[in-house]
Amino acid sequence: MISALFRNHAMLHPKGSTRLKLGDVICVIGRSEDLYSLNRLFNGDAKLKQERAFFGTFTLDGSALMQDIAQAYGLTLSPGEQSMTLAEFIALRVGGHPVIGDDVDWHGIHWVVSDMEGGKITRVGLRLY
Repeated sequence: MISALFRNHAMLHPKGSTRLKLGDVICVIGRSEDLYSLNRLFNGDAKLKQERAFFGTFTLDGSALMQDIAQAYGLTLSPGEQSMTLAEFIALRVGGHPVIGDDVDWHGIHWVVSDMEGGKITRVGLRLY
């Protein structure tokens, strides 16, 4: 239950028809077993938001060919890089032993290792500048 609503530093007494606005602060009275539901209601999927902030808005499969990625994004590759997969390319750039969270800045894109299996990169997140 919303017990109080603060808007522009003034306390309002919410009614059933009151609509929340950006910047409102609310006081909620609830049971401890409702905490998870309340958190999802007010935060959305916070874990997903945190992952996107760190790994990037979208990811590419590690098996994607660098030649295809370069063509799609207008990037320039050296002759040796054209036949590599994205996983091989990122592993080379981070020194050969990648871990989740390793990152590379290349061509104005922030490439972040977001998933691995058996020591191999399976997903790479992209954050565009």
